[in-house]
Amino acid sequence: MIKKTRVRQYAGTSGYGLILVFDLDETIVNTTKPLKFNPEILKILTVASSIRGQGVDAIFLLTNNGDDKYVDEINKGLARITDYDNDKFFDAVMTANHMFRTLEDDYPIKHLQDIKILMSAARKTFTTNEDLMSRTYFFDDQEHVIQHEMEDNFDGKYANHYIKITPGFTGKGEEDLTNYEPIDSAIRSVQRGGKKTRKVRHSS
Repeated sequence: MIKKTRVRQYAGTSGYGLILVFDLDETIVNTTKPLKFNPEILKILTVASSIRGQGVDAIFLLTNNGDDKYVDEINKGLARITDYDNDKFFDAVMTANHMFRTLEDDYPIKHLQDIKILMSAARKTFTTNEDLMSRTYFFDDQEHVIQHEMEDNFDGKYANHYIKITPGFTGKGEEDLTNYEPIDSAIRSVQRGGKKTRKVRHSS
């Protein structure tokens, strides 16, 4: 299922900012009770949300979780947690149940085409595949087709736009070995071009 939420727009923005796409399970939240949010991802979501329309064009959820009710609860919960002035956090959501998800051996894959569908749902624009890929940062604890698209296309310039959560978030206190520098650098860059906001600070 894909759902579009309202997005606050700021005057004078170009609509060509960063596009952040997140997996759900073991990326944003754990998969066991009690439910816990990944604190490092939560920092990124909060800071990125504060500059929507001023450096961040869209924040999407692309998940292979098929529990639409659960996904919707997370979407609403993140809006509350991050103080986003909306009833739902993500600009568009695509779950495993969407009619346009590409299947491989009956399993939904994640690739650039999904980002195009999300962009359309959120009424966001891009010019070329490279324009889209150059602005997209993808967060997931697993390898997916889009990772190889980022590595193999455009001379690999955007390979580090795939932020692999390492290890997958379980909420059990494991050390986070993820390399967040590419997204931290991208956010710092757009922050310099817009209003002053909180910086992303990761635990060492």
